[in-house]
Parts: sequence; C-alpha cells; structure tokens
Amino acid sequence: MKNFHPLESKCRSEQVAEQIMQMIESGQLREGDKLPSEPDFAKQLGISRGVLREGLAQLKAQGVISRKPKDGTYILPVKTGESGIMETTLRTIKASSYRSIMEMRSAIEQKAADLVIQRATDEEIEELRDIVLRNKQIEGQDDLDYYFHYRLVELSENTIFMGIVDSYFGEIREIRDTNLNRSRHQSQVMREHLDIVDAICRRDAPAAMQAVERHMKRIWDRWLQSNEEKLEESKA
Repeated sequence: MKNFHPLESKCRSEQVAEQIMQMIESGQLREGDKLPSEPDFAKQLGISRGVLREGLAQLKAQGVISRKPKDGTYILPVKTGESGIMETTLRTIKASSYRSIMEMRSAIEQKAADLVIQRATDEEIEELRDIVLRNKQIEGQDDLDYYFHYRLVELSENTIFMGIVDSYFGEIREIRDTNLNRSRHQSQVMREHLDIVDAICRRDAPAAMQAVERHMKRIWDRWLQSNEEKLEESKA
C-alpha cells in the first residue's frame, strides 16, 4: 500500500497533483498502478472529495492518470516531448490580460456546452447540477467552482479544452482572489451555474451557449465593478 501523507491547508488541490507527481518521479508509483478509491484517498490526504477531484482533474488534463468509471484511477505511461502545446498555452495565458483570458474562456466553454449536449449522458449532466448544489455544503468553494467548469469541458470529451482550462484557471483564481469578494457573489455565481446546467439538461444548445456567455460577461462585469470600487476607495 502506498503511503500518502496529509496535506497542508493552502492550495490543497495543487498539492494533490504535486504529491502524486513526486511519487511517480521517485518510483513509488509506476505505470498501471491504481490509486485508492476517492473516499479512502480523501481520508488519507485529510481533504474533501471535491478538493481531491480537482487535483486529479489537473493530472488527467496533463495525461498523467486515467479515470475509469466504476473502476478507478490509474497511472499512465510517462510522456516525453508532448507537453509543448500546453507549455506554450500557459506562457501565453500568463502574458495575457484578464479580458483576453475571459474572451478565450467564453469561446471554449460555450463550445464545450454544445458538445456536452451532444455527448454526455443524462446521469453525467445531473452530476454537474450536484456539483453546483454542493457549493454551500462542502468546504472549498473555489475548488468546487473550478471542478464545475473543468467537469463541463471534461464531459465535452475534448482533451485540448481540458488542458487549456486547467492552464488558465490558475491565473483566473489569482486575479479573482486579489480583486473580488467571492462570498458577496456566491449566490449569483450559483444561479448562473444552474442556468447553464438547466439549459444543458433540456438539450437546448443555443440556450446553454447563451447561459455560458452571460455567466462570463457577469464575471467580467463584477471584476470591473470591484476594481472601480477599489479605485474610489483609494481616492477617499
């Protein structure tokens, strides 16, 4: 049995990915090894299952693990020389304005919503709703926000989308943590997420894409409002 150790409180989802990568590099985890079940793994690490899923989602986007429904999570062969696209994307994102990132995000997630309607099962779509409704019940609001958006693109079955979302969400989180009062907008964000899910459940692609576009616009508007308020405070 592999010995995983409890994580510190800061950026736990990133620590999940880091610990697994370190164990792969040291040889403690090898190709084909199966990770513990979600309940056992979360307990070993001392985190919620939502935080665990976010960390595993990052590794899946990077091609480090595979997740098989009703089976488990497995370590994939180590890839070499195939990370150039994601590395270039991440460098570009880090050098981009928040507006540019949000415009890219809106385009990707609108198309992802359309593909989810075409490819996902009713049960998978209902899982999206469960993620939103758990926001008030599970610690790690920010982690669940990430997991909702990552799960949306994951259900599109487009691996490029998955990798890009994983790349830009770190930048979005940093900007948001610096500029926004998340608790003030939590109920608004939940409602916007539910609007997206409701349209997907109806298999209404135009409505789903419009709901995503509206959500991204409101995120941008809240960011602008927050910065205007800070500017006014600095003048007072």
